[in-house]
Amino acid sequence: MSNHSVRWAVAVRNSDKPAYLAIADTIAEDIQSGKLAANQKLPPLRALAKALKLNFTTVARGYAEAQRRGLIDARAGHGTVVREIVQSGPVRRSGASLIDMTMNMPPEPQDRALLQRMREGLAAVAAEADLYNLLRYHEFGGSPEEREAGARWLTRHLPGVTGARVLVCPGVQSALLGLFSALARAGDTIACEAVTYPGIKGLAAQLGIRLIGLPADDEGLDPEAFAALCAAEPPKALYCNPTFLNPTTAVMSQARREAVAEIARRALAAGCDGVVSSGLEVARLRAEAPRELIVVTPGIRPVDNRVDGDQKRVMTPARALQSGADYLVVGRPIRDAADPRAAAQAIQAEIAAALA
Repeated sequence: MSNHSVRWAVAVRNSDKPAYLAIADTIAEDIQSGKLAANQKLPPLRALAKALKLNFTTVARGYAEAQRRGLIDARAGHGTVVREIVQSGPVRRSGASLIDMTMNMPPEPQDRALLQRMREGLAAVAAEADLYNLLRYHEFGGSPEEREAGARWLTRHLPGVTGARVLVCPGVQSALLGLFSALARAGDTIACEAVTYPGIKGLAAQLGIRLIGLPADDEGLDPEAFAALCAAEPPKALYCNPTFLNPTTAVMSQARREAVAEIARRALAAGCDGVVSSGLEVARLRAEAPRELIVVTPGIRPVDNRVDGDQKRVMTPARALQSGADYLVVGRPIRDAADPRAAAQAIQAEIAAALA
């Protein structure tokens, strides 16, 4: 009898839950504590049933419950193994003597004159803002006007869509949360760069989604590695950031960018419905990828909203639409505006002008 089997026998015997649930709970506890490592092989069903003095069916139900929770995998020819589960703790701010490598952020200004101008600018924005509106709860999913503006744009591709079916998100993180929730369930797999945006790791951990990091070289993400993954274990989606990757600041070469369309085709073949792409890659995707591929484009900035220190992967609504984006993610220009409603209306006007 293995050490795991001895420990599990005691845990199952002392648990007040049904034996199959106690087995799944014990596996979860051993993974959390580090007693079980990713890809570690678990005892065969019959051997474990004998060790725990339970019938085969009860132990099989325990493994099935653990697999339903996304804890283990049963692989033909390999038995039952522990899944690689993303663990993500809170982001820790580094001390003054350390360099924080968790996020790609612009350097904090040290010039006193610049800092004073920034303070004066913030004070001016605060003075012009509607204080009562800032103190109130905002409508979940956007105001009716914002939703109707989104619906009018979406009718270009989805005739008959109404504002009731549109959800306005307060930034790319919440939009990605919605996309991850829609594209994958707990235990499912999403592929990404091996070194990727830290926020993705937090989302995956929250939703119980398994992340598989794909290797990259000096040219960027390896499309052949993605193809190999699709052949062996098709993921539900691919998260790829080819321009100014956070936190490494890596940028794909032109040659590798030309392979993005092929990655998209393979993503569709693997069962993915679409990709998240910066506006800089949308035109090439539309030129070479199937039309049914859904392209979601974050980093949308109105023509008068580009500020120093902003992220590099930004594009105006008109350019993103002209490039072929299906969905636009507009967060910061509305969230940080002195008058969010006016900002949303201005963006609506830009979208309407682009579609006229």
